[in-house]
Amino acid sequence: MKYSLIVNFTEKAFPKAYLLWELANFSQNLIDDESSPSILNITSRKKIKIANILNSIKRDTYGDDFWFEEINNFPKGRSRPSIRFSPLSDFGISQLIVEGFDNIITSREHWLPKLLNHPDFISARLLNHDYNQVQNYTAFGQFRNAGLNYSSLITKDNGLPAPCNELMIDTSYHAGHWVFKAGYTEAVASELWLGERFFNAVNADKAQICSCDWLQTTLIDNVLHINAYDTPFDSDQGEQREIQIKLRKLLFSASSHSTDASFANLDEGIQIQKL
Repeated sequence: MKYSLIVNFTEKAFPKAYLLWELANFSQNLIDDESSPSILNITSRKKIKIANILNSIKRDTYGDDFWFEEINNFPKGRSRPSIRFSPLSDFGISQLIVEGFDNIITSREHWLPKLLNHPDFISARLLNHDYNQVQNYTAFGQFRNAGLNYSSLITKDNGLPAPCNELMIDTSYHAGHWVFKAGYTEAVASELWLGERFFNAVNADKAQICSCDWLQTTLIDNVLHINAYDTPFDSDQGEQREIQIKLRKLLFSASSHSTDASFANLDEGIQIQKL
């Protein structure tokens, strides 16, 4: 399985991105867990030794983001494993994505707690990368390239003025869709870590969540750890779809940023099928 681990902080949590890299000790993790001697700096398009990454980020003119990808051979058409971070000013958050480095993600107990304890931590979620991608495809070409049938999916206008307007897939019908909101990401996963800033942003009742008998919940200091399913979600049907919808309604129905607190579109059960 290819994993993704996505961690959200406030926008100004790391004004210098090297502070996050250093906090998570990613250089050592790449060496220990992935046996990577070097990596590709996407910004400069240059190969760089793992031991030099931290200094490279420090030398960056602005230094508020980073993007590194696996440099070794990788199957054509598949996204390379990467570690990237950037502020998302329009939403008041910043986002770390560790994608495809499955050994680092599996060994997250060595570095994730340091991020959970950061005062500007918002939330984190563990995902099946491929499922997350497909659930959030909006362009017809993305479905064709993946060998998926989109003929039964709901579409909507992209909202751009002519001649740029066109139809796109409406992902609000998909159980695994995500969308950026002010101060958080509206998204669900089988495993979640939710900080106080998350609860303040979505107006959710932590006690109510902890009382749900269909969830496994643990408090780690001020962070709520949720297990909703025994593996990362990989289906938008059956029990997995039911859990994803219940979890989304539980977490986000009370948010002032939810355009439809009932999430009525999810009840239609649109299924993505292979061609």
